[in-house]
Amino acid sequence: MNKKADRLVDYGVTALVAAVFVWLALWLREYNGAEALVERYRIFCDAFTIPGILLTMTYLLIVLSKHGALDGVGYGLRRLLNMLIPVVNAKFESYADYIESKAEKRAKPAPRAMLHVGLACMAIALIFLALFYHVYEG
Repeated sequence: MNKKADRLVDYGVTALVAAVFVWLALWLREYNGAEALVERYRIFCDAFTIPGILLTMTYLLIVLSKHGALDGVGYGLRRLLNMLIPVVNAKFESYADYIESKAEKRAKPAPRAMLHVGLACMAIALIFLALFYHVYEG
């Protein structure tokens, strides 16, 4: 597949995951049972905020991981597992060797589709938030 088709698949799958989260949030909040317009706007705002925050924060966590911010945690967990269950990883490597081996595997950039779809969901949530406060009489 070419690069444009791969990008289209990435955005499609990410948008589908976001849509499933929106549908699930609408279903759990019983959107069909809400009669007041203000309540419907609140439910829609919540439904789009959830995937927006999840996708955006997951993207940021991947970016941090790609830059090596979580290498110390990974090394510590590997050492802990090696101390608790010695058969899992028989060879001992220093922290510098671990960092070097991780740096070689970081060629692939983070998927931007997660950021873009997450920010789009947050923008839709902000629109529903503005509509909510436009109708809200509290």
